[in-house]
Amino acid sequence: MSDSVREQLHSFIDGLSDAEVEAVLDFAKEMHITEKDEVDSDYDPDKDGTVAIFSGPTNVAGRVKEILAEDARRRGGWTQKDPE
Repeated sequence: MSDSVREQLHSFIDGLSDAEVEAVLDFAKEMHITEKDEVDSDYDPDKDGTVAIFSGPTNVAGRVKEILAEDARRRGGWTQKDPE
């Protein structure tokens, strides 16, 4: 009869150094973290700029100058001279 997975893991861990066991424990804890544990209670996805990378418009690269100029105008009244 073969050992259960838990018995195999226990036997494997018995052969590790303390430092290796600590690394395995850290890894197991990371695997066990749920999504709720990962998100702070004050997290607001509407204020998270990284969300816009995945949910924003797809033509951002082509409009980069326009986007930056608009942002600068709104913040400081900056205007761009038209090329002559």
